[in-house]
Amino acid sequence: MDRICYYGFDKIDYEIPEYKIEDRNSENHFFPYKKEVDLEIYDGIVLPNSIFEEFSQPFFSNTKVEFDRDLLLDFERQVYNLLRAGKWCCFLIFKPIINKLGDSEISHTDLCKKHLSKHEISSFNFSGSVSDLKIQNEFVEYVRKFGVTKTYFVSDKFTDSAEINTLVSPFIDDSATSFEINNKVFFVQFHSILKHEKNLIDLSKCLSYTISNYRRKRRIELPDWADDLKFKSEINIEKKINEINEEYTRLTDILSSWKDYKLILSTSGDILRKHVIKVFTNFFNEIVNPDDNFIEDFSVSNSSSDLKYLVEVKGVNKGIKREFINQLDSHRERNDLTIETPGVLIINNQMTIVNIQKRLDTIIPDEHIKHAFNLNILIIRTIDLLFLLKHLDDNENKTSILHDLINKKGGWLKANSEKYEIINGH
Repeated sequence: MDRICYYGFDKIDYEIPEYKIEDRNSENHFFPYKKEVDLEIYDGIVLPNSIFEEFSQPFFSNTKVEFDRDLLLDFERQVYNLLRAGKWCCFLIFKPIINKLGDSEISHTDLCKKHLSKHEISSFNFSGSVSDLKIQNEFVEYVRKFGVTKTYFVSDKFTDSAEINTLVSPFIDDSATSFEINNKVFFVQFHSILKHEKNLIDLSKCLSYTISNYRRKRRIELPDWADDLKFKSEINIEKKINEINEEYTRLTDILSSWKDYKLILSTSGDILRKHVIKVFTNFFNEIVNPDDNFIEDFSVSNSSSDLKYLVEVKGVNKGIKREFINQLDSHRERNDLTIETPGVLIINNQMTIVNIQKRLDTIIPDEHIKHAFNLNILIIRTIDLLFLLKHLDDNENKTSILHDLINKKGGWLKANSEKYEIINGH
């Protein structure tokens, strides 16, 4: 029995079933948008078009588009692996496909559009309806229940390519309203007025059976014994693909690390502390001692286990208070350390501000800066820390630069896109 993933239908206002549905030859599972999904365990995925993008038109402004870049990248990778394994993906075309806003090309903002662009297939939206259609037998029931046509696809490949087959088409050359590529990627028209859980279940039963039945009749599989014969070019290509996949995985892991650093702008408490520790260990190569009795503290030592400085981490919705500096000083005293041991106060202040420039524009009062300087404590806002990383990204001496900054007797380490500097209030 095939396991099919139905993903993101809450983005088009459907009620999502919290249980799997078994019907004929499929087991259908349902996931809301942004729910983590491992497609490796599924035989196919169905998702509406345009769920990764959002269009808006601010007052007296042109239409704008935003898209979930990280999630789209992850799904693109997972769907690629799914198709490579001989499985399938189906895009349900329920809303107009928009590839341009003014002079700007936006074919990269949704997974459906990226697949269409890859195969050089154009789309045209219209408000009318088409009743005179050629329909593949397996799709007749689906079209009757769900297949209202609102989009034309146009390509000379519909008649010239063996890879692309039309599923539903008007009696016009080089056009289709639903089609598939290599029996793996399906583009199918979809329309439903009712958005109840039952309607999504009915859709899943009909569509899963339709696609499975269609694929079964057209599947041509190479026997394993025949694939034992390998061409030299085939071996080289497979080797190259494996190298590319390994490099892709490596780069994805590196990219994920950089994105983890930026979480210090939106977290607090122990989660903030853990991500700040990642910055100090992974970026600055520091030796961190996180096993402190106080949840927002940690210390940094040298290779001989001698303590170099203490760090306190805080996330607050308001500004920086004098008591935060005093708490770090008290922490130093509890560890029988003198004022000669530097303290670092990492603070994610004004967390309700959700704009990079506006975060940069927040200030630390002069009296707090002077107080920190007098106690040998360096205040670093999380936004300052990230901009410091930008400056030191490719600097081989970044660890020693950090030490020099911490050993300048405190104050405020202020950073922006142009520079970083210590302000001590004197």
